Amino acid sequence: MTSVAQGSEKKLHKLKKQLSIGNIRRRLHRSPDSLDQTFDEQEHLLEEVEQLSESAGPNRHSTEPDVPSPKLKIPSSLVTLTELEKKQLEDVLMRIGLKDCGLCYNRDLSSPSGKRKDFDQSIKRQGKTGGDMSRYFKNNLSRDLDILVETSGKSDLKPDWKRRLSLSKDKLLEKFEAAVGPTSNTSIFTGQAGYSYLYLHLANSTQNKDEKRKLLSKSWAWLRPCLEQLDGRTISFLLGDPGPMALAVVLLHRLEDHLHRDMYLKQLHQFHERALDANHPDEILYGRAGYLYSCLFVQEFGDPSLIEQPVLARIIQAILANGRSYAKATKSEFPLMYQWHRSEYLGPAHGISGIYYILLRCKSFLTHQDLQDIQVSMDILAKYQYPSGNFPSSLPPKDDRLVQWCHGAPGIIHLYLLGTQVFPARADEYHRIARKCAECTWDRGLLTKGYGLCHGAAGNAYGFLGLHRATQNPEYLCMAAEFGRWCTDYGRHGCSEPDEPLSLYNGLAGTIVFLSDLLHGRSEFPCFGLPQFD
Repeated sequence: MTSVAQGSEKKLHKLKKQLSIGNIRRRLHRSPDSLDQTFDEQEHLLEEVEQLSESAGPNRHSTEPDVPSPKLKIPSSLVTLTELEKKQLEDVLMRIGLKDCGLCYNRDLSSPSGKRKDFDQSIKRQGKTGGDMSRYFKNNLSRDLDILVETSGKSDLKPDWKRRLSLSKDKLLEKFEAAVGPTSNTSIFTGQAGYSYLYLHLANSTQNKDEKRKLLSKSWAWLRPCLEQLDGRTISFLLGDPGPMALAVVLLHRLEDHLHRDMYLKQLHQFHERALDANHPDEILYGRAGYLYSCLFVQEFGDPSLIEQPVLARIIQAILANGRSYAKATKSEFPLMYQWHRSEYLGPAHGISGIYYILLRCKSFLTHQDLQDIQVSMDILAKYQYPSGNFPSSLPPKDDRLVQWCHGAPGIIHLYLLGTQVFPARADEYHRIARKCAECTWDRGLLTKGYGLCHGAAGNAYGFLGLHRATQNPEYLCMAAEFGRWCTDYGRHGCSEPDEPLSLYNGLAGTIVFLSDLLHGRSEFPCFGLPQFD
């Protein structure tokens, strides 16, 4: 081996170690925001890695065949440019439960015409159905309406079905409580505050006052340690401080502890100044839309009068201004476009559908121009729906692969269902788009990744519940119930187990929330949807 190659190998080994799985995991335990540093490092190191790949390649002065040494292969966790490397990176990140929330990003953003060309080419490659069958189980479930009964002119599950579902939910809750314990992760998304949300959600499902009080007390017991570890870095509901703060406001309001409720409410209001910092993104999982949801959560589940309206107005205007500015700067075909780590994501977790959805939940703050820009953007987004009913995870489009809430039809369906209410003139078209989403989810929504909310069967089923609420078509309730029955066989299908197996968005807690909603006729996606529309 030449001295140049030896030096290159050492540098590659050092870079690989810096961005190793263990390193990423340690950063996550400290704070989800530390991932931003990981991305910064990857960007700064990328050019050096590319140079190293050249120096570590074949020796042009050698008489040996041009076959690079396998020891000098650039780790896929450092380079995200080629399709092979992206697939390798995905395999690495799936093992730590991160790939499906967009940790891999593209360096280049194509022109609108280029995006359409990529979209058309991806359809030709995959045909009308699309999909990667290694990601989902073949759906042999029934759509037989015999499991339903008409009650007061509305469809509902038969009593024996409800009893079995309720018994299964209770057994899963027992399993959860036997395994759960304190964790250093305080987020709602995958940490201890998510356990608190579970008990608050269950408390909302019972009319028994003693049981409700008991569940609220459990919720507070899980949340209280989280409130002592807030670090002020991330601004969203699911992964930042505003989530536990908003939970505290709602819980203490329910427990009639107004003194401490107002203390956390003040902190939540003050946090909006940080949310306006230009360094923060606009998306749901880490950004301003996530902070906005924290305020809406307090209004919905606590008291509408608690949130200061100027706070909402400032955040909404910042999100709108950023979307217009970025769209203009990139000459986007969308009036409102956003990016997260240099990719234009479409799904709710990091993308435009989640941002549009939260903005439409604040309709009373939006001008006619704001609403028009969102509607036009939704119509453009609809052009990217695959024949299968799915959507690309980002632009420019690549493969029709991910069918899950965070990326794909199961998440984007909620935007178009809301759009039928906000834009009545577009209701028929938006319902058509939503129905295509539902068919894709039915065909490819029993994921090998498991049963969770973010990328699992439970989260995917909320689209069926939403369509049933919107159309009263009993078939969609039947589809949701069959996904529910699948989830009651938790752990028996050979699904991969997430790193946070008890968590709200990736694990058992979220599945229990879904079964509770299925039993009680609720259709709002946890920590994203809201029961009422203003």
